[in-house]
Amino acid sequence: MMKKLKILLIDENNPFFDLKKYDLLSISGRRNSFIDAVFIGKKMPDAFIIANTLHFLLEPYSIPIYILADEILPFDKLRIESLGLNKIYLYSELPLIEEKLSEKKEGSELPEKVLEKLYDFLRNKEILDFPENYSKKMIKNTYLFKAFEKMDSLSECVYHIFEELKILISPDILIFFLEEEKKTAAFILIQQEISEKSYENFFKVAFHNHFSNFKNSDYEKIEKYFYFEKDMIYIDSLEKQEAFFEHLSSGRKKTVSSYYYNQIFNSENDIIGTLHIGSQINHFFTSDNILNILEDFSSKAGKIMGNAFNYQNAEKKKTEVKKVFQKFVPETIINQMFDKQEENEKGERREICVLFSDIRSFTTITEKNTAENVVQFLNNYFELMVGCIREEGGIIDKLIGDAVVALFGVNHAENPALQAVRAAIKMVGQLNKVDIEGLYLPDEKVNNGIGIHIGELILGKIGSNEKKAYTAVGDVVRIAEELEASTKNFHTPILFSQAVKEKLNNNTDSLYLGNIELEEKKFPVYTLPDIDKKNG
Repeated sequence: MMKKLKILLIDENNPFFDLKKYDLLSISGRRNSFIDAVFIGKKMPDAFIIANTLHFLLEPYSIPIYILADEILPFDKLRIESLGLNKIYLYSELPLIEEKLSEKKEGSELPEKVLEKLYDFLRNKEILDFPENYSKKMIKNTYLFKAFEKMDSLSECVYHIFEELKILISPDILIFFLEEEKKTAAFILIQQEISEKSYENFFKVAFHNHFSNFKNSDYEKIEKYFYFEKDMIYIDSLEKQEAFFEHLSSGRKKTVSSYYYNQIFNSENDIIGTLHIGSQINHFFTSDNILNILEDFSSKAGKIMGNAFNYQNAEKKKTEVKKVFQKFVPETIINQMFDKQEENEKGERREICVLFSDIRSFTTITEKNTAENVVQFLNNYFELMVGCIREEGGIIDKLIGDAVVALFGVNHAENPALQAVRAAIKMVGQLNKVDIEGLYLPDEKVNNGIGIHIGELILGKIGSNEKKAYTAVGDVVRIAEELEASTKNFHTPILFSQAVKEKLNNNTDSLYLGNIELEEKKFPVYTLPDIDKKNG
């Protein structure tokens, strides 16, 4: 009596199988570590992708994988060959498979880890489940899914899209034109049998069709990326292209005999590029099956590329914003702002040290000088002051007229009060470097006042939907401003509160100057001994 064959069945055509001959193992049924073969119905969604994945998983255990079909089309054989899989069979040819399998020894026993991977792939982790029926499940572990995962790199994303198309139809030549910000990029895959001349002719035809959709595309300025050894390489000269084709040469040169072209749309239905495929086989793209596959592929690839574009643009904008903000805010703080956007929207209470500074007699300076001189003076002054603040880990909260509001401790510094005082000392020390040539100054030099206070305030992105800013709100800012205003009365450039004094270490001397009145309460104020002499 012939032994029963243990078959892992991924198919819906169970009536084809004689249960006297087969012990059918389904992905939803019992598991068995002994498997003679895997049968996959061609009508199952992504049948060839499933077969390809299982091939890599089961090849070490010599478990054959068969794709079964009601009819076999020419491109089915091409897909099987490109994947290196067993031959595709008709259901009517099951006796031939039975004979082959019966000649084999006992089915291979799979290690538990491999068995888990196998069933996880087919049943749990890698399948998107729709409630209607199994045939509407879609395998996630495809190259298109990998392309989606790699959308932070445009070339890697396109590379995986090419890998998917190689499995689907095994193209002889493939060109993917993409348009982004008035730039045209061409991603190109060429099989060895295609000559350089045939490629050039195909490229011109493909570009002509692409140009009909993108009139601003410049043939001479196209950036070309060629698929080569699991990578996309940039070729920017005729010499490099000739070297590429020399390396690619197989000695058998054929021409493209059939051509397919389609527009590529993103999720918003905006056209972002065009797809061009060539084959050596005559009338290859006349089959409804092929056209349906390519139509579906183009739709999916377009959505993925659209997402990749959006991601790339978001990253570019983030980089541009960082470049602007880095003049005022340390990079670590900017990264926190981007990485914790939701938290920033909600806001948080934190102990922050606020430094408030402005220029003495600024109203007189604006009245007595030209607008051009005032703007030039302010830019030079802020460049120096902001530099001192950033050196000590502070961030610029606001620049208001001639005033600077800086925050210390946003990046969870160990001693923000000490940082603020150090920054203040540096700021006073930099005043003699401010360019005042051609400028009228009441005291013939630049003077400023600095007030420093520490306490709890609210941090977050505040504003309207049109404009929001990461800023601080609370009495700490107001008290720092009051301290700055009082520097004139105490004839010192720097004043800080008792709360700040208590945070300073033993190496920092402070000098008590007296009290100011805030909200009918006496408020002790301090400065640094000989601050003018030390930094004048």
